[in-house]
Amino acid sequence: MKNSDYLKAIYNYKFLILAVVFVSVIATAIFGYLTIAPYEVSALVKPGSYIGDNGSVTPVVAPEAIEQVIAQGTFNATIEKSLTFRVKHPFEIKATLPKSANVIKVSFETKYPGEGEAVVGALLTQLTNYYGRGKSEKYDAVSYKYIHGLKEQLPVLELNLLKATNAKDRLKNDEVKLLASRRQISDDKESIEGEIRLLKKNTATGDLLKLQTELNNKQIELIEKDLASRDKHIELREKEKESAKLGREIANVKKQIETAEAIMKDGKGVEIVQAPLAVEAGFKERMAKWIFTALVISLVVGMLLAFVMYDIKNKKT
Repeated sequence: MKNSDYLKAIYNYKFLILAVVFVSVIATAIFGYLTIAPYEVSALVKPGSYIGDNGSVTPVVAPEAIEQVIAQGTFNATIEKSLTFRVKHPFEIKATLPKSANVIKVSFETKYPGEGEAVVGALLTQLTNYYGRGKSEKYDAVSYKYIHGLKEQLPVLELNLLKATNAKDRLKNDEVKLLASRRQISDDKESIEGEIRLLKKNTATGDLLKLQTELNNKQIELIEKDLASRDKHIELREKEKESAKLGREIANVKKQIETAEAIMKDGKGVEIVQAPLAVEAGFKERMAKWIFTALVISLVVGMLLAFVMYDIKNKKT
């Protein structure tokens, strides 16, 4: 066929092409309406945890294992029996692992949000029953050992904090005493300097030398008190840092104990993070994609059919 023949074929069989496109689009729209679920009901679950030897929070069950159990349809028959309505066959409950999260997203596509929530809710019940408490005696023993170790640390830290606090208080008292002593020495020094000035006016040489010696001694005493005061101040700052560090350590240990005891008390093999929630699943977007695909394919098929019929007609003539 020549290029012009292709155009003639399209023109002569344009109604055939339009009919193929029309039927295909209508059929796709009807099929999409009957099969595409406009809602997605989803929930989030995560495995329970235990405290390891080093204090790390470890899942009792790997999230991948829970995902695999759901994907294999392990609970589908039991779920169907527990429902008060019939679900279409085969029905599929999806399980996915979001990135950088220790959770499993469970989802079910449906036309009816209420029924979808019932299906996902029944799955969550089955997961809870299947994994049960989910913690063996080994896990509890490991967690208890870790908590016991933390509780043994606590009195030692609190005793060290008490000692550091007492030492800090003593240093503060010493510092106050040094400051008072320094003020007294400074006052004595000023008094001696006043006497020296007075003696210089009266030119009493003997008493002047004695007072000068006493003044020098007071000056030395004053310097020694300043050095001692500086050392006490440095020591006090170190004790304050030590007390603050011990306080933080005690708070951290108490928080670790609280967290570990909460995890042990929780005792769930699987924890529900988010209850079943229905949202629109992009029905319009998916329908538009299906119709566009059907339009393109049917247009190509209609044109090929037109070319074939045009060629057959020319061969006959």
